[in-house]
Amino acid sequence: MPETQRRYIAELTEAAHADARVHALWLQGSFATERADRYSDVDAHLLTSEADGEQFREAAVSWLDGVRALVYSRTMFGGQMLHTVTDEGMRVDLWMHAGDAHDTGGAATLVLLDEDSRLVAGKTDRSGPGPHASRAAVERHLNEFWRVFAMLPVVVGRAERVKGVLGTALLADTLGEALLHGGSRVRDAGVKRLNEFLPDAWREGIEDALLHSGSSRTAIAETHLRLPTLMRAHGRDVAGRHDAEYPAAFEATAVTYVRTELARLAVVVRPELWQPLSNPGTYWVGS
Repeated sequence: MPETQRRYIAELTEAAHADARVHALWLQGSFATERADRYSDVDAHLLTSEADGEQFREAAVSWLDGVRALVYSRTMFGGQMLHTVTDEGMRVDLWMHAGDAHDTGGAATLVLLDEDSRLVAGKTDRSGPGPHASRAAVERHLNEFWRVFAMLPVVVGRAERVKGVLGTALLADTLGEALLHGGSRVRDAGVKRLNEFLPDAWREGIEDALLHSGSSRTAIAETHLRLPTLMRAHGRDVAGRHDAEYPAAFEATAVTYVRTELARLAVVVRPELWQPLSNPGTYWVGS
């Protein structure tokens, strides 16, 4: 366990032991699965009684600040979770539960305090979210990719270079999220982890496309064109694995719209970048 987080977790555990309101404290996420590194968030959970729950949530910022000075805090999910950053730059999420006991649902846990055995392991749903949920997620990501791609003429036409660069990153992230469903492993880690769950060739294709990114309108346009060729190459296969509908009509409309508008704006890109978008099943290979 990284030293900074190890020290913090020890101090957090000491604070929980010293507070009679806290009946249980445990970690989930990468520290529970023994995959944590120096960049990992601390995903902490604690249990109080129903009577103490509201009072504890109201004072949670001060409580965590007493463990380690905070420079940022934000309450999320209706007050159930407190997202914070310490003065060492460490990210700590504190989930606050109330009741006589808590069922962890079979999730991996590292128990730090549970003297009265209030934590119930429960059962993990090994079946995952189910075919319908998976299909809906795949279709959502595929459609979102082409929606973002179709915004290219907006940022180019308005000369919004900052938004154009941000749009390139968003398009790449959306592509990665969609292609994750075509990998051999289900992502069982946080959203900041991608490399180990995406096939290497697909990840390298995204990285290679981004190597050419820049803030000129031509660079923005060309990077946007490199990314959908990867979607063209793999998107239908990903959809097929989950019995999802690939948005072929949306793709065709987006490509035609972008090509027409870039021509109207006199944005000249290399012709070979358009070729794979006219021939399904091929994709751009960088040099």
